[in-house]
Amino acid sequence: MLPGVPTTPASTDFTLRLADACDCAAICAVHVNSWKWAYRGLVADSALDALSAADRVPIWREALAPASAHRISLVERDGRAIGFAAWGPPRDADVGADTAELYALYLEREAAGTGAAHSLMVRARAEMCEHRYARAVLWVLAANPRARRFYEKEGWAVDGAEKTVNLRGTELQAVRYATAVR
Repeated sequence: MLPGVPTTPASTDFTLRLADACDCAAICAVHVNSWKWAYRGLVADSALDALSAADRVPIWREALAPASAHRISLVERDGRAIGFAAWGPPRDADVGADTAELYALYLEREAAGTGAAHSLMVRARAEMCEHRYARAVLWVLAANPRARRFYEKEGWAVDGAEKTVNLRGTELQAVRYATAVR
């Protein structure tokens, strides 16, 4: 059992769909709520408590724009967003054009352990394959064992790249994971 993660049995009483501009507020809310529970203990409480969904609107509005190269899937339960995954072209110069990047995969706390994250991952990888990507990369905080275990269970492996990221004023190490998508 992981601290702060409900022990709800795996369930499939949710739906997945491609997000659109109308989902911006829901994605912003999930993004902020997930940071507040998933990064507690990694990032200063004051920084997490100061997060605002409104501050995320410009980022996600741009990512959801029709001309954006980002793909965002939403998972819902009873018509309410409980998680999302976002991917697109890689931001790292050292990976090839055949490589996509998973930018984000976030869940509301109550969705952890339900299978929602796995479903989002399966959908993202299938879409990457449809878009003719052979590989994918993602960045995860080195000090986030829960997320790292999830990605490793999903078939991702550390590829040796590391960087320092600044999350709300806290400098943290991140490691890059990679996987084949076809």
